[in-house]
Amino acid sequence: MDTLVDRVAHVMYNADAYIPWDKALEEDRSYYLRSAEVVIDTVIGYLESSNEAFHGALTPAIEIITIQTESARLRRDF
Repeated sequence: MDTLVDRVAHVMYNADAYIPWDKALEEDRSYYLRSAEVVIDTVIGYLESSNEAFHGALTPAIEIITIQTESARLRRDF
């Protein structure tokens, strides 16, 4: 299953490269996955800061994205 991190990394990579993701160098994949994590962490931070204005309605989205991002990190670390 692709996580949001994976999807963002693919989009960023495809915007910069002409080689398909499945043929990308491991260094390139790692760079784009780490960059995608930073983007997603920024989105999470934004949602968290906006959550009060939405009376907590963003909490489920924050939790889902946070869990997926942490899972992606753990999978890559092992």
